[in-house]
Amino acid sequence: MAELSPEEFKKSLFTTFRSRGVLEALKSQLRNRLIKELQETAGKDDLAELHGQAENTETVCKLAANSLVADHLKRCNYEYSLSVFMPESGLQEHKLLTMRDILLLLKIREGSELYKNMEIVLDKHGSSNGLLVEFLSALGVSNDHGKASKAVQASLKQLSSIEDKLQSVERQYLKNLQTENQKWSSQTEKRLLGLHKQWEQDKKKLLEEELGYLKATELARVRFEEKEKYQREVQTIRKQLEEKYAAKAEKLKADEREKLQLLSTQQQLQEEEAHAQRQKLLEDMLSLKQRETEFDLNHQMQAKTLKLEEERINVLSQELKIKKSLLEDAEANFNRRLDEEVQRYKLKCDEEFHDRRQTLELREKRLQRDLDGFERKQGVYINTSDELQRTKGKLKELQIQLDDNKSQLALALQQKEMMSIKLSEDLEAIKERDDALAKENAILNRNLLKYEDEEKGNQRLISELREKSMESAADLLHLRDQLKQMEKTAKSKEKSWKDYKTKMESRLDEECQKRLKYQQLYEETMMSQSALNQEVADLKLTLQQTQQVLDVELGRRRANSIPCMESMPSELESPAVNTTQWEGDRTSLTDSAMDETSSTVVMIAQSKELFDRLEKEAKELEESYQKFQSRINQMELDVHSTSRSPDLHHPTQNLHGNTSFD
Repeated sequence: MAELSPEEFKKSLFTTFRSRGVLEALKSQLRNRLIKELQETAGKDDLAELHGQAENTETVCKLAANSLVADHLKRCNYEYSLSVFMPESGLQEHKLLTMRDILLLLKIREGSELYKNMEIVLDKHGSSNGLLVEFLSALGVSNDHGKASKAVQASLKQLSSIEDKLQSVERQYLKNLQTENQKWSSQTEKRLLGLHKQWEQDKKKLLEEELGYLKATELARVRFEEKEKYQREVQTIRKQLEEKYAAKAEKLKADEREKLQLLSTQQQLQEEEAHAQRQKLLEDMLSLKQRETEFDLNHQMQAKTLKLEEERINVLSQELKIKKSLLEDAEANFNRRLDEEVQRYKLKCDEEFHDRRQTLELREKRLQRDLDGFERKQGVYINTSDELQRTKGKLKELQIQLDDNKSQLALALQQKEMMSIKLSEDLEAIKERDDALAKENAILNRNLLKYEDEEKGNQRLISELREKSMESAADLLHLRDQLKQMEKTAKSKEKSWKDYKTKMESRLDEECQKRLKYQQLYEETMMSQSALNQEVADLKLTLQQTQQVLDVELGRRRANSIPCMESMPSELESPAVNTTQWEGDRTSLTDSAMDETSSTVVMIAQSKELFDRLEKEAKELEESYQKFQSRINQMELDVHSTSRSPDLHHPTQNLHGNTSFD
């Protein structure tokens, strides 16, 4: 509530007083007091004479005239002049004449037209015009039209006589006023000025007192209302916080159970999938190793056969050494080209690998941005499983390519064997021709030319076969490298997943331990609080019991004292020995009673002290419990914040480290 300035407060008070009519009542009261005091002090003798004359001359007509004037002022809302006129004329509200009384005084009958018209007009316009205005207007209308009934003529005559009387009264009153004004005009002015000043001072004092009282009451009321409002708000907030804490605790318990169940199920599924994937990878590795061994054996056998055939060709074709040297040069050039192509292929592979790594890094960054919570971790695991499945598909495709290459190699080997058979047949023909050379040189020369042509074709075939064999070997090496890389990636992903799994399990264990600790603390505090409440209840019971015992003991001693008092006369008749015995018994009884009362008082004081101490301990426990609740709420907020933003960057970092093929 904003504090008001003094001017605003004055304005608000003025408006409230004016709306309630307090100001008008004050003004009228002050005017009445002024007039009374002036009448009492100034010109008492003249006023007494005037009052005597007025009493003599005050008649029913004067009262009717005053009531007409008062009604006219009231209807026209001339409140100031009405407040002045009423005390001056000595009128009161219960003495005012009604409309019917005035009409009867004017001797206007009820059955006449003027009476009816006046009654109708006043019923219609009672709030705006008074009897005086309506009566004058009705008279004017009747005179203009020249219509006048007997009743109206009678009433007009009576009205003229009343007017004459009123005029004579007014003249006399004016004469008296002139004489009065000549005598005490100066005195009244001075008195009025003094009274006005005193009235203003009294008014200021009253206003200041009322303002102070209103301010004090308003401030007290506002403070009390604010205090009650804040107490209610604190109670409602406390209830809401307790309800929220209970709901949060239940939600946390349910969430922990669900998370544990989900983790157990996911761990089982992950272990089963990892086991199946390992078995499949082992089977694939074994099959690949077997195929590699078979391929190596076949390759060795082919190399041996090729070497044997080359030796035979070298032994048989000594004459073709120059051509072989040329072929060797061509082979060297071809090997250089092969090396260059292999290097280019390696560069291409490196570029592709670099591009793949960049794409993988971009994917990892996107995954790091998109990972929020445990569900996205599961998505990461699904992505890794999808990548493994893709690698499996790639491995299958590579196996298919290997099978195709093997089939091509088998075809090439068959062609080589066919060519070797042809070469052996050609060699036999050459031998036969060599034998026949001695016989026929021309035939040998022709055969030599044919042999050279065939040798060239065979050499071309051999070079093509060698190129094919080299290409197949390069493909095999590339496939082996890819296989090794895929194995490395699979192993690194498994390691990263295991590390992440262990981290999450350790974190879950830590959170469970923290929760158990807090739960134990909460249970211990609740147990201690219940024990303290029980102790307080026991102490209250002991206090009540001690009070009851005290009451019973006091009643018993009073009952014992009565027979002692009754036995007093009989003992007084006995000798002095009885008196001494009585005095000793009395002193012993009083001492014992004093001891017992002192012991009971001490016990009560001790119990009160213990009770106060326990109340203090209970208050301290309540404060510690509230602090503990606030700490638990803070811890819950921290746990929620950590669970919403966990360190999900670890699995992605591991994946990044594994995919960056060092």
